[in-house]
Amino acid sequence: GVHIARICRPPWRTPAVMNCRLCKFPIDDRRSIELTVPAGTQLFSDDATTAQSLRTQISIVECDSCSLIQLVGEPVAYEQVSSSSSFVSGQLTEHRIEQLRELHKMRSASAGKGRLLEIGCGDGHLLGHSTHLFEHSVGVEPTKRNAQSAAARGLDVHQMFMSKDTKVPGAPFDYFCAFHMLEHVTDVCSVLQGIATALTDDAAGVVEVPSTEAAIEHKRYGDFMPDHLNYFTQNTLRIALEWNGFVVERTHRDCGGEHLVAYVRKRPKVSSLNHIVDRQKKLGELVLAVNSGKIPFAVWGVSHHLLPYIRTLAGISSLIAVDGSSSKIGKFIPSTAIPVRPKSALRAIPHCYVALTAPRFRDEIMRELSEMYESAVEDAQLSAYLGFSVYE
Repeated sequence: GVHIARICRPPWRTPAVMNCRLCKFPIDDRRSIELTVPAGTQLFSDDATTAQSLRTQISIVECDSCSLIQLVGEPVAYEQVSSSSSFVSGQLTEHRIEQLRELHKMRSASAGKGRLLEIGCGDGHLLGHSTHLFEHSVGVEPTKRNAQSAAARGLDVHQMFMSKDTKVPGAPFDYFCAFHMLEHVTDVCSVLQGIATALTDDAAGVVEVPSTEAAIEHKRYGDFMPDHLNYFTQNTLRIALEWNGFVVERTHRDCGGEHLVAYVRKRPKVSSLNHIVDRQKKLGELVLAVNSGKIPFAVWGVSHHLLPYIRTLAGISSLIAVDGSSSKIGKFIPSTAIPVRPKSALRAIPHCYVALTAPRFRDEIMRELSEMYESAVEDAQLSAYLGFSVYE
């Protein structure tokens, strides 16, 4: 599709330092590779003198942190020129439609046709050919001329730049596609975050960019041009997507290895921290259960895994803390008045609960526990309360 709007870049000026467009790591351009090239790949002219003057210099750099290859400077954009291979290639149009069909396979059959968002839709060429696949299709296009052309054809296309703050009319969407758009943007993360915000929680999408591996494998430098700012490999494309709200299901290269494709899902909004509140509740239940049973309770291993629990566990009336480290024995556990005892202190207690609270040394502690007691049976309920194995 068309992703660029007008010639807006001043003569190339290379700053001493820029920040990576993906990870924001500072890049010193003194190690850049310089090329003198046409000022834009679509600047064909009827006048030879004008055509000869349309040249510029590009600086190619590679981020030392995330490895994204990129150009220094601002993108070239076009006002009057439209460029899309699918305009003149029926085969590529069919290929794009097949890629959109693949999205339906990523969601359950009961999900229905769903709604599609295309980012960088140009004049809506693909949207116009794929309306039968979706309940409704919406396009986002930064170029005024192309957005107006799409709207004149009755397509739902909005002239806007995608960013993390963009509010797309009609959101949320069940599917999205971004074909040869991401290589043009100045802030990769902001664009991808904006896309993720515009999607339903179970949305699926396809992203395609030129394959930089192809340029490297064939030792080509003609792939580098002022029109493209970002040059993705499979690794850097995956990094970009996974950092910004997506799970990458698969990547591959197509069109003879020249294109890099990623099929993705929006990352589920399931917090990895939900267990903390639940664990705090269970610790309170553990204290009540142990106190009601009146059986001594020991924690073996005063490790960092235990310390956030210790103020709650201090409510156990018979709590004993043992450890194998001589540097801890005889001292009090931080934030409590509970002393750390040697593990031999358990030998004087014929019957108790023992929680294995140093998970790295679990097997070693278990062997010593077996030597101290003839039998040790795990208490499933107390183990569930604590999150560590508890033996009686």
